[in-house]
Amino acid sequence: MKRFNAAMLLGLLLPFAALLLLTPANATPTCPTQLTANTTLTASCTGTIYLAKNGITLNCNSFTVSGPGPYGVEVAERLHVTVEKCTITGFTEGLYVAGTNSSTFTGNTATANSDGVFVGFNGTSTGVSTFDTFSGNVANSNTGDGFNVAASYVTTLTSNTANSNYYGFYISTSYGATLKSNTANSNTFNGFYIYESYGTTLTSNTANSNPDAGFYVYYSYGSTLTSNTANSNGAGFDIYDSYGSTLSSNTAKSNASGFIIESNGNTLTSNTANSNTDYGFYIPNSNGTTLKSNTANSNNIGFDIYNSDSSTLTSNTAKSNTSDGFIIQSSGDTLTSNTASSNLFVGFYIAYSKGNTLTSNTANSNSVTGFGIYSSAYNTITSNTANSNQNGFYLNGQSNTNWLRSNTAKSNSVIGFFFDSTTSGNWVISNTASGNVDYDAYQGLGASNLFITNSFTHHAGI
Repeated sequence: MKRFNAAMLLGLLLPFAALLLLTPANATPTCPTQLTANTTLTASCTGTIYLAKNGITLNCNSFTVSGPGPYGVEVAERLHVTVEKCTITGFTEGLYVAGTNSSTFTGNTATANSDGVFVGFNGTSTGVSTFDTFSGNVANSNTGDGFNVAASYVTTLTSNTANSNYYGFYISTSYGATLKSNTANSNTFNGFYIYESYGTTLTSNTANSNPDAGFYVYYSYGSTLTSNTANSNGAGFDIYDSYGSTLSSNTAKSNASGFIIESNGNTLTSNTANSNTDYGFYIPNSNGTTLKSNTANSNNIGFDIYNSDSSTLTSNTAKSNTSDGFIIQSSGDTLTSNTASSNLFVGFYIAYSKGNTLTSNTANSNSVTGFGIYSSAYNTITSNTANSNQNGFYLNGQSNTNWLRSNTAKSNSVIGFFFDSTTSGNWVISNTASGNVDYDAYQGLGASNLFITNSFTHHAGI
């Protein structure tokens, strides 16, 4: 019987030892490249996974698909596919979706890619992505965007998270996108950026600590933002060159500015802007803006309406702001039933304006003036109340030909109605002033205004 000696045994084992040295024990296997059937991963893998058939499901079972490469998981020109529970890292596009229809992407995580999730064209797809749903996905710490959705139709994103990316959610050239209960925090620029899109709906989303804006809507039409929260951003909500947007029940706190609207024909209802460094609501160059039942407390300026003609402000509140409650530097605006109280300077400041109508507004307990009218003409000021300020109604700077009727000024610490020496041609009819410390009404030397049937107990120059 032939026996093995030590030299023979060593000769047999050496080839196997060399193979073990060339193949690490914990090497990550290569991912399946093209899927044509339902697939569940049983281990992490490297390389691109491409879904090559309609109606199939990829379940990564919480395993990781690692790059490098152009795409981590690629879904192009597919119908009714599902991608779930994948962790994707190290690719140009983590989850790449192009030209798909009615597909679902759930519970995936895309980290340390260029874009976490990309929905759009790569130059080879033949159509936009339509009726796709993204829910419960996480795209954090990507060098590009968390979710980049371009050229899509009726895409729905629900309960996704995009933190510490360039943009959190970037929606462009898309129609009818719906974003609900998503979170975008601490991104380099904007939390949510809507660009060149129509009919986008954003509901109950949160954007905090983004240096540019929490929500930025640019060059888009008919966007609807409801019950969203934006705290500690550069601006909470910034709507620029976007007609027909509707913002309701949103909250902006501790931003540089709460709401910036620089577009025509937008509507803001029941929004709250508190404790912002600059403005609660800043509305420049936006004709036909409607603001109703909004609240701006403890900002620098509550509402600043600048060069925004034919705007309407109804039942808004500005309280405890460190400058003015309402600043109006526009023409043809209508202010009705608004309240400005306990602001450090002026409740309602109308400057360089004409043809505005103020009716049934209240300005109480402001440190300087209830209603300040500066260098403004042809304004109609009716049935307003200014109590417990320093001055109730204060007209100066050649404010001429205004109409003041049936207004009330009581218990102001200096003057109820003041007209400086540069004013003329103002009609002051059926107003009431009482309990003001210095004068109920005072007209400066050289002023020429018309006073008819007013109730002034203590007055001078009239």
